Amino acid sequence: MKNQIKLLLLPLILTVVASFNNVNSQNTVTSFQADKMNVLYVGVENPLTIICTEKFDSISISNGTIVPVNNKMSENNGKFIATITEIGEVRINIYLKGKVIDVGRFRGKQIPNPVACVGSIKHLQTVTKSFLQAQSDVLALMENFDFDVKFEVISFIFSYKVNLDYLSLSVTGNKFNQNIINSINKMEDGGKIYIEDIKAKGPDGTVRSLAPIVIILAKKE
Repeated sequence: MKNQIKLLLLPLILTVVASFNNVNSQNTVTSFQADKMNVLYVGVENPLTIICTEKFDSISISNGTIVPVNNKMSENNGKFIATITEIGEVRINIYLKGKVIDVGRFRGKQIPNPVACVGSIKHLQTVTKSFLQAQSDVLALMENFDFDVKFEVISFIFSYKVNLDYLSLSVTGNKFNQNIINSINKMEDGGKIYIEDIKAKGPDGTVRSLAPIVIILAKKE
């Protein structure tokens, strides 16, 4: 009778032992967290915290690179930096002894467009002529974005009205050149300026078309 019980229990014992030695065990629990946003952005360093109940020995990402913050898997306290190159689903694989034990999934997104501005002037605004004369360039600034991202304005068109005609000046770069300065100096109060076809290049290498800025020169009271 005892021998029969042993024979019955043997498959159960082997099953339990196998489940603890299997690196793909469902007992593995991993927490994947993007520290700044709930998505990963192309072209920036995305900080991640990855905590696993298994002591995993390597990690990979489906598009881009992922590295421990101090380049040591054993001493990074679950902190990683991910840099991705494409939008779409991003998979992060956790390995132990060469086998995947868990997978984290994130959405990869493009950095949102910045907002074009001249000094504090955005979109449509009325300012004094002296305020505009004190400005020197067109900038592209991020609003409500947690990453320190820099966009560079690479070109724009400065258009303004003279009598019934609109004149346009094309500019490469972001600076007001002498022709623009001279045009502002000659404009009368109440005149309109359009800064349009603004192109800005981001850290992800893309060139964005930004919304125009319309400036109205305030009339003297």
